[in-house]
Amino acid sequence: MACTNCGFKAKFCTECGTKLEIPFEKELSKDHTEPDLSSAVELSKDHKEPDLNSALGLEEYKLIVYGLTGSGVSSTVNTLLGTEQMETKLSFDPITKTCCLQKCERQGYQLKVVDVPGFNAETSSNPEIGRFWGLKNGIELLTPGPNVLILVTPVDRYNAETHFLVSCLQCLEGIAKYTIIVFTKVDKTENSITREKISMSENLQDILALSEGRFQLFNNTNKDGQQVRALMDMVNQITDSNEKKYFDNSIFCTGYEEKLHRVVAQCENERKDIMQTRMDF
Repeated sequence: MACTNCGFKAKFCTECGTKLEIPFEKELSKDHTEPDLSSAVELSKDHKEPDLNSALGLEEYKLIVYGLTGSGVSSTVNTLLGTEQMETKLSFDPITKTCCLQKCERQGYQLKVVDVPGFNAETSSNPEIGRFWGLKNGIELLTPGPNVLILVTPVDRYNAETHFLVSCLQCLEGIAKYTIIVFTKVDKTENSITREKISMSENLQDILALSEGRFQLFNNTNKDGQQVRALMDMVNQITDSNEKKYFDNSIFCTGYEEKLHRVVAQCENERKDIMQTRMDF
């Protein structure tokens, strides 16, 4: 609307100060057209969120942490994260009952870490027991899969259950090239534990073969970060040697069930023989 005195268009004429009778908004609304948002909508279909990790120059690694109940899996996850994200306490029952994915920036890397419930070490040949359900779910959470499997075991407890776990994992062809053994509770042992002692131990040769000899010693009460740095250096080396490939559920290839059945039957027979020997005494 123009000023009736001078013809200047505004609510108030800036030249003479005369108030307009018709609000400027209403005058504009007669010729107003909505902006064409179709192009913006079209762009949104192909819009992708920026990769902040790439922008920050952070390498991303996906890890599964696995082991027997009570071996220190959740404590190891907390050490990796640098925070107490996972519940840990003394218990006769498993604390972690579902796979849990945690993310963090650590040691200059972007980490995605899955805490997997303890492996079922029952040697019953019941086919309904899903030996690797936790491992399979962990892989799905990290689709297409993790870079590395971290197998956790206490340094002072290589027993029949650990042997059974190792034997079952050996049924998965190709898993060794993705595996690192983390020996926990090094602070709980009476004698000094060294890498040389572990490498030379006859009792540990089976589990070391599962990781092609790769292992780290972890004290989960020590939060200085040096042990995490050493582990991440090893993760980096494995990822490079595997050409940054992930291991996925194809590792559960056809035929592994038959191998697993033989392992379970053998361990069950060994358990029965031990029980019979004790009864004879």
